[in-house]
Amino acid sequence: MTRRLLPFLLVLAGSAQATVAPFGISLEATSAELQAMDSLYVPSLKAWVTDRPPRPDTRFEMVVINHSPRYGVCAVTGMQRLTSDDTGAGARDALDALRTELERAYGPAVPLDRLNAGSRLTGERQWLAGIAARERWYGASWHAELHDLPEELNAVILNVSTGKTTREVFVSVQYRAAAYDLCMADLKQPAGR
Repeated sequence: MTRRLLPFLLVLAGSAQATVAPFGISLEATSAELQAMDSLYVPSLKAWVTDRPPRPDTRFEMVVINHSPRYGVCAVTGMQRLTSDDTGAGARDALDALRTELERAYGPAVPLDRLNAGSRLTGERQWLAGIAARERWYGASWHAELHDLPEELNAVILNVSTGKTTREVFVSVQYRAAAYDLCMADLKQPAGR
């Protein structure tokens, strides 16, 4: 079996088909396998959360796994917590470094740097406030229809977000499975349908 390492993504290639495994988590993992991996199911998120994925990356303190019993793993998201001033310089620098790394594997990203028209949060020192208010978006993405992604992936998304305050800043990388849309729609269905 040959190993080829892409940023945060382990691709195991052998005589059979390659397996995509963000943070070492197979996109074909079952609920039992996620539980055995020392993760915790959080009902309010409808997701599994772990701080000890099989293939950790020290930049990411938490990994969130959206999983549908019907479709399997929908997405694997690594969350990097950092501090940044109100201008968001630290968050932008961290995301830009990850984007550069991922561009080596997937080619040029589709950038996202948008402020809603009419937003009052236009000042340089209001950058993170705009993110927190969901009036500003900053990130990058790679999509299967535009980029050379492994066939098991629909998209790879980089994003800046905030927690309860603008002092709690996250940069995330999300690997979306090919059936992401169906999978997430399945998670929105009421239990016991």
